[in-house]
Amino acid sequence: MTTSDEPGPVLPACAGRGTDGSPEPELPVHFPLPPGTEIVSTASPFPSQVVVLGLVPGDFQAAAAFFNENLAEHGYESGIGDAEGSESEAPFTGNGYRGKWRVNSIPDCDAVRLTLVLIEQA
Repeated sequence: MTTSDEPGPVLPACAGRGTDGSPEPELPVHFPLPPGTEIVSTASPFPSQVVVLGLVPGDFQAAAAFFNENLAEHGYESGIGDAEGSESEAPFTGNGYRGKWRVNSIPDCDAVRLTLVLIEQA
């Protein structure tokens, strides 16, 4: 199951997603994700905080560009981000949340790991 609103590319096998047949976790809030994104896990380590791990087909530059170009039209304001080597990240606020997204490339694979932290603002 893909959690983005658009059909997207399929993740390659090298992405290492689980194959245990368990249902895919759901993103607990409406947040824009690149086409083809699959949520691997969600956790709430603290009240009002959700940490989402996912996999995105393509390279980390394309995934980072998606977030930089699409968050504003979905009601989120991006903060100053950082990119180095095979990682890109930036904070954001909006729709009652603040948080951070980060994408890391997977060596020798046309996919990236996504970490999304959402903190509900009171």
